[in-house]
Amino acid sequence: MIENNSKFKQKSTFYILIDLWKRLSKKRKFQIYLLSILIFISSILEILTLASVIPFIYTLIGSNNNIINFVLIPSGLNFDNNPKMISLIFSFFIISSSTIRIFNIWANGQLSGRIGTDLSYEIFNNILYEKYEKQLQIKSSDIISTVTNDVSRVVYGVLNPL
Repeated sequence: MIENNSKFKQKSTFYILIDLWKRLSKKRKFQIYLLSILIFISSILEILTLASVIPFIYTLIGSNNNIINFVLIPSGLNFDNNPKMISLIFSFFIISSSTIRIFNIWANGQLSGRIGTDLSYEIFNNILYEKYEKQLQIKSSDIISTVTNDVSRVVYGVLNPL
């Protein structure tokens, strides 16, 4: 167990992710795809929020500049610099972006925890099916602490930052 740990530390994050991807079930891979879609939607909403800041600021200062129509409103729609409508659009983008971002953080934590649980289950399962003579030589407290620490490092050091 400890020999594998020294080899594990020498690998870069990219190779760790590739090894981890190979060990994931189809269900977890599908959940990662769904989380990727959620991250993409969150990034689009963030861009729209940033794009709606300029028209909102121009509305607040009362400028009748054409930048409002250029940045936020497509050419087919004309709000005639309606401050209420521009404020409503800005508020909608802020609320939806924040909601999706909070859900994204929650979903990332949940998926990371579930992947960590799957890894722990697989490791303990492999240890339980070792030969009895080999299990007598290994201290169970060392196994538990090594698995717990290594899986925690993978979950909090590799998966959560993604």
